[in-house]
Amino acid sequence: EAIHAALWGALWDRPGSAVLCAGVEHSAVRDASARLAPVVELAVDRCGRIDPEALDAALAHSGRQPALVQCQWANHEVGTSQPVAAVVDRSHRDRVPVHVDAAAAFGQVPLELPMPLDDVEGPDFLSVSAHKMGGPPGIGALVVRRNLRVEPLLVGGQQERGRRAGAENVCGIVGFGAAAAALGGTAALGGTAALADEAARARALTTRLADEVLAVPGT
Repeated sequence: EAIHAALWGALWDRPGSAVLCAGVEHSAVRDASARLAPVVELAVDRCGRIDPEALDAALAHSGRQPALVQCQWANHEVGTSQPVAAVVDRSHRDRVPVHVDAAAAFGQVPLELPMPLDDVEGPDFLSVSAHKMGGPPGIGALVVRRNLRVEPLLVGGQQERGRRAGAENVCGIVGFGAAAAALGGTAALGGTAALADEAARARALTTRLADEVLAVPGT
């Protein structure tokens, strides 16, 4: 729902415009983008990272100004981290907003972003999911850049300051907050020493596994 809300808000201002999206994005992003807009696929390198030159070319040759650039923070299958800062910088030069799907990174590595998202740094939209970091399933969040007002996906009520109609899932929200607090607090979106230690531990396990497997002759 958070991904759809970001798309809906961006496309409301630029109906008919394309969405720039790499093929390595999660199906939740790719399918939602394809349902709502023409999609221009961005090339990636051999590690699955967005090619900045491909992004520049797509921004320059999309015909009309794109509605949105999609850029995941980390890949959900192979763990590749995207150059989020570079993608945001290049997109903002052309006044194109950016949505970052941070579900695979949230709760796993520190997300070093200003909170709230300010007018200069960081993406315009950032979506996260509680179940990815030990919270309850069925609850997530869409972080929207400060002072950016977009047309809501769900209408019919004034909840969430008019950004999303409907009664809030209070139990899910409380569980989400508790899981985030267990990781060191919500203020820095998980930018804590505990997460840095967990990321280092996971990296060491991954490296050990790879080293042991590759030590087998013929592998």
